[in-house]
Amino acid sequence: MNARRMVLTVAACAAGFAAAAVMGARPAQPGSGGGGGQANVRDQSRPVRQHAELQKLVGEYTTLSKLAVGDMDPLESAGTAKVSAMLDGRFVALEEVGETMGLPTRSFKLFGFNSESKKYESVWTYTRSTAMMTLVGTGDEDARSFTLEGGYDEADGRSLYRITFKRTGEGTFVLTMAALASDNSAVATLETTYTRKN
Repeated sequence: MNARRMVLTVAACAAGFAAAAVMGARPAQPGSGGGGGQANVRDQSRPVRQHAELQKLVGEYTTLSKLAVGDMDPLESAGTAKVSAMLDGRFVALEEVGETMGLPTRSFKLFGFNSESKKYESVWTYTRSTAMMTLVGTGDEDARSFTLEGGYDEADGRSLYRITFKRTGEGTFVLTMAALASDNSAVATLETTYTRKN
């Protein structure tokens, strides 16, 4: 992101989304006929097919998680989850209540599709950490499956993860989180199956 656009983005966030349409407008490109800046902003901010597909996840779910580490038998835990629409259909929020290694845990995950980069993006947080894990990746146009990679910083370096999302039915989807070693191999996986309540 260039310096001018970074300043405009920060200013737009501070002033509110009403200002974003004006401040975020890109200058007209040579030969474009001019005057298209605000129209470009509207096009970039309008939800597209991937957003509509993600909205189909909205609802309440039961969850079943399986944690696999090395040769240990997988540890299973149950919980509940709620998927909500955010910001006029541009994002979905996944809020969960369950357990991690026998300890009560709540988490919040935000998912979206960046229309400019053509990539899926996500931010994960939970009560067993103060870090925010950021992820980005690619997938199919109907948001039935996508793969994200990213991580968060720790005192001794950066932890890396690969997340796969797959819709397995009209009322079910699976999220698999793999903790990655330096050679990109998975050292532990957490697979959670979400089943719609009604």
